[in-house]
Amino acid sequence: MMTSAPQAPHQLKTVHKLIVEVIDARELLPKDGQGSSSSYVLEEFDGQKKLTSTVIRNLNRVWNESLEFIVTDPKTMEFEELEIEVFNDKKMSNGNARKNHFLGRVKLYGSQFAKRGNEGLIYHPLEKKSVFSWIRGELGLRIYYYDHEVVEEENKIEGAPPPPEKEAPEVRKSPVFIGEDGRVFEAPRPTEVALEGCQLPPVVTIEESPPVVTVVQEHHHHQDVPPVVHPEHPPEVRKMQMGNGGGHERIRVLRNPNGDYAPKVITGRFAACESERISAHDLVEPMHYLFIRIFKARGLAPNQSPYVKIRTSSSEISKPASYRPGESSANPEWHQVFRFGHNKPDSAKSNLEISVWDSSSEHFLGGVCFDLSEVPVRDPPDSPLAPQWYHLEDGDYTHSGRVYGDIQLAVWIGTQADDAFPESWSSDAPYVAHTRSKVYQSPKLWYLRITVIEAQDLHIASNLPPLTAPEVRVKAQLAFQSVRTRRGAMNNHTSSFFWHEDLVFVAGEPLEDQLILLVEDRTSKDAALLGHIVIPVASIEQRFDERHVASKW
Repeated sequence: MMTSAPQAPHQLKTVHKLIVEVIDARELLPKDGQGSSSSYVLEEFDGQKKLTSTVIRNLNRVWNESLEFIVTDPKTMEFEELEIEVFNDKKMSNGNARKNHFLGRVKLYGSQFAKRGNEGLIYHPLEKKSVFSWIRGELGLRIYYYDHEVVEEENKIEGAPPPPEKEAPEVRKSPVFIGEDGRVFEAPRPTEVALEGCQLPPVVTIEESPPVVTVVQEHHHHQDVPPVVHPEHPPEVRKMQMGNGGGHERIRVLRNPNGDYAPKVITGRFAACESERISAHDLVEPMHYLFIRIFKARGLAPNQSPYVKIRTSSSEISKPASYRPGESSANPEWHQVFRFGHNKPDSAKSNLEISVWDSSSEHFLGGVCFDLSEVPVRDPPDSPLAPQWYHLEDGDYTHSGRVYGDIQLAVWIGTQADDAFPESWSSDAPYVAHTRSKVYQSPKLWYLRITVIEAQDLHIASNLPPLTAPEVRVKAQLAFQSVRTRRGAMNNHTSSFFWHEDLVFVAGEPLEDQLILLVEDRTSKDAALLGHIVIPVASIEQRFDERHVASKW
């Protein structure tokens, strides 16, 4: 008794689909020369292109068509771009139509798509391709995606030949030799994929004379040709006749490459070493600095106002300590970073001296000495160097009393990429005690807009010449910026002046400046001040959108 073999269960395959519903368009440009246009929509996503039908002669056309796309990789769908373009069908236009049939486009990304059930109709304004294009109108779209499960059958599509039961052994094809002018060249045979994808020119037998290019068999008299395995059907002697070539043209000789396609390392003085580390903190021109961060001291000898003095072989700077109310001078704090230019060849025999002094009596309170050759080097992304306590020692200075106490500090060598560089102090020149910061930061800038509307109840001089109208202007000042309005228009019934003029300034954070408005009477040669107002910039309302700002007196 024979039983049929159990049928394998069907496997379910999840297909990610994207649906783009083209609903309608509004107020498109006429393109057909008759005040209308016959438009259609072209959509492209993930290498797939779809077209809608053409709506004939309507500027507010309605499609209500759904176009379906297959998402090849759902993980990268949010980075894929959906490009939707609207065109006018030139077949529906007359001779007066424009040559440019582009009506606008919309570009969306996968991160803007909604899952099925959460979609909605959104009208997207049509964008133009170039600056000089004239585009108008909106396109209504409903876009969503969903997962669809299909049965993945083991067999192939109906009508396709079944796969061979056993793969035939690969037979090495013999090379073809092309004879030309008494010479023999070896040309590679075209692959099967190339033969399927291109149309071969017609092949004519060699009965015609004289032959231009002949293909000979393997046993041609050539000593350098290695022995090869002949195929089952030996090549025939034929002549290839090109479709558009003349009888005197020669075939291009293809040479066998040596097969060396591996990437090679190009060496030279501009090539970077393999061991060189590529960092995100690389600088165009790195400069090394010696950083000293002074935190605080404790247990100092009796003093009135201590300060710290830092000295190297080429520079010297000092910094007084800061105190809180009621704090003893025996435990001062600095919390300041200093930096010096560092030259590696000169630092081999250099020392760094950090000493504490009493500013009132110039009494030496102790110091610490470092050998610069032993100072660690820190480059980002290395972590900052932790501070340490160092015991103050007695140096070669003459003093009365005993030196005791500790100082907390950190010393390291870094570059401009160091986190402490923006806040560090450096001396302007050697042996100059005056220090300043050399970091120039770019603040956040704001546009300050002043709309000068009206001024009332101004005291204008009454002794004006006849038929002379007063010239009243408003002058606005912000830091070094200054601008005036034009001459104000006067109301004949009242002493009011009108301007309705905008003045624009640039203000930088932290917005500590003040805006000064001066009302001047410039009728005579000498301007007379009629009044002024001072407005702190920090108190001015900040606007982040196009809403209306109320005017104030």
